[in-house]
Order: sequence, then structure tokens, then C-alpha cells
Amino acid sequence: MLRSITINLILTIKNLHTHKIRTLLSILGIAFGTLSLVVVSNITEMMKKKVEMEADRYGKNLIIVNAGTSLTPGRGRTVFLPAKTLKISDAIEVKNSLPNVLTVSPSFSKTFPMRYKEKTVTANTVGITPNFFELRNLKIFIGRFLSSNEFENNEKKAILGYKIYENLFGNEDPLGKHVLLFRAPFEVVGVLEPMGVDLTGNDQDNMVLIPFNTMIRRVLNVDYISSFYVQVTTLDSLNPTKEEIKKLLRMRHKILPGQRDDFTVQAITDLVSIKNETTELVSDLGNTASILSYSIGGLGILAIMMMTVAERKREIGIRRACGATKKDIILQFLFEALFLTVSGSLLGILISMVITLLVSHYAFYPFAISIISIFISIFLSFFLGLFAGLYPAKKASDIDPIRALQEI
Repeated sequence: MLRSITINLILTIKNLHTHKIRTLLSILGIAFGTLSLVVVSNITEMMKKKVEMEADRYGKNLIIVNAGTSLTPGRGRTVFLPAKTLKISDAIEVKNSLPNVLTVSPSFSKTFPMRYKEKTVTANTVGITPNFFELRNLKIFIGRFLSSNEFENNEKKAILGYKIYENLFGNEDPLGKHVLLFRAPFEVVGVLEPMGVDLTGNDQDNMVLIPFNTMIRRVLNVDYISSFYVQVTTLDSLNPTKEEIKKLLRMRHKILPGQRDDFTVQAITDLVSIKNETTELVSDLGNTASILSYSIGGLGILAIMMMTVAERKREIGIRRACGATKKDIILQFLFEALFLTVSGSLLGILISMVITLLVSHYAFYPFAISIISIFISIFLSFFLGLFAGLYPAKKASDIDPIRALQEI
């Protein structure tokens, strides 16, 4: 048995080596299907890992309450309608009334032009409370956080996002310098570490932080807020607390049954779920493309194997005349088909690993490999080898050796 397998393997390699171009094209057909499946799966895993890291960096067990609500009037467009009904007292009531709430941090955000000397940028300015830094896991790159006295005295102090700092100051030390925020001078006391885009789609490096009361009293003079963050005790209490916040705010805002909310409540798990749904859609499309590639590659190998049977009648007749059994002929053609598909799969896996490394390096994604997709690709290639080789192998074994030799 072992001798028969060895002979068939040698014949397989010799025959495939004879038709190099045909062999290479057949292998590449399967390699592209494997490449599509494994690369998409690996990138999906990296995206999920990045979302989890972003969620951890965004803050632990957070609920975000925004003033206003989102509408989808048609054609897939989502429009956010802001409101001025969310008050500081709402945030305080949430903190005092709900048992699972650890802390609450009201904030107000608005886009302002910011200028330093001749340079001007557009900055998302956020008025924050002292617990905002801990709540959002913010870290300082240069300088310091805002002090309790600066919060209490409503001072004009600012912490710049990294992109704002780079665009305004370049290599210049920003600490102690004054920037004009909508014509009001603010002293720079710190710069945040680079953070990129958060789960809500906001560029955190384009953010400027100032004391909350400075924002709503000295800059804007308003009595409402744009949002507040709620930190709950455990991950399991996120969704129950989210529903309790909705009920409490509807009652406080006197919203009747059937009327639309004038606020939006999202848990951090909701944002992760939305991101993962998008990732899964990309994965599904990629998997569909890879299955099509596999199918086309398999049919191509089937066509080549059928053509090979017709071309090699003389060889089959000579082997049968020399004592080869039908089983030997079947094994020979099956080995050839399996060699093409498995080789293509291994080549595709190798190239996909290289592409995954490059994407991880240049897109700043955490490196991850989908082991399941690798096993699936090997299984599919083996199945396609059997599919593409079994019928031609049966046809080859049924060839009458006498007729085949007479046709020489």
C-alpha cells in the first residue's frame, strides 16, 4: 500500500511539473480563494480586538446621555436633532436616584475656532467636570490636568488634544502660552496623549478641554448641557440602568407615552455592538467573495483534470498493461487534484499572513489571526480536491487499456 502511494505521488509530481503553467494557474485559483477568506477573517478579528481596546480606553462601564435624538427620514440618512432640555439637575438626579450609578459627569461640547499667533484651527471644545479625566481614562502627554481650584474658580485654562497641539505649536512648548478660543484667551496647562477616533466617531485628538462652569457660564452663558456620562457598578448593570435612566428622564421632561424622547441614551456595549455589526457585514461580504473564488477555482481544476484524462489515455493504457489496478489510477488522479488544491490553500495562507502583518503594522491594528478560517480553508481545499478529482479519476480508471493502446 505504501509503495503504491509513493509511486502515485512521484507520478503526480512529474505530471504536474510537465505542465507548469497549467499547474501554477490551478494553484493560484485556490490560493486567491484562501487569501480572501483568511485575510478578511484576520482583519475582522483585528477590528474586533481594536473595538474592545477602544471600549476599554473610552471608559469602564459607561452610559452616555446626549441631548437630542437621531432620526432616519429616508434613504438611510441619519439626522441628529439637538435639544436644549437636558439640565445639570437631570445628571444630579440620575446620580442620587439610581442604585447602580457610581458617578456622573456632565459636559458641554461645541466647535470653536482656536488661534495661536497666525495659526487657526477648528477645535471641538468640551467643558468638563473634575471626574471626567478618570471616567474617560485620559492621559497627559505634556503638562498636567486641570486643578480643583481651576474648576472652582471657573478659570480660563485649557488642555489641548494632540492634533490641536501639533497644528498650533509644532515643536514649540505650549505650556503657559495663551490661545484665543472664540476671542477669549485661555492658558494651556497640558496636552493629551494621542488617542485617535473614539467609539462615537469623534476625533479625540481634535478636542480641547476646559472647566465645565467656565464653558457654560463664561463662554456660552447657558443653563443646559449637551451630554453627561454615567458610570455604573458592573457590566451586567449597564442595560438595566440605561432603561432606568430613560424612564427617569422621560418623567422629568414630562414626555407622554408615544412621544419621541428629547435625549439619547447609549451604553458602551451598544457602541461596541454597532461597530461589531459593521465588522460582521464586511466579514460576510468577504466570505461570500472567497466562496465564489473557491468555487471558480474548483471548477477550473475539474475542467483541467477532465482534459488531462483525455490527453493521457496512452499513459493510462500503459500503466494498466503493466499491472496497475483501477484503484491505482483513481489514486493517481485524486492525488493530482488534491495536490493542486492543498498547495493553493497553503500558498494562500502564507500570503495572507504577510498581508495581515502589513495591515496590522500600517493601519495600527492589534495583530490577530483567525485559526478557524485557516482550518476552514484547508478543509475546503481538501473537499474541492476530492470534488475536482473524483469524477475524472473514475473516468480514467474506466478506460479500456486495450483500446487505449490501440489508439497509439
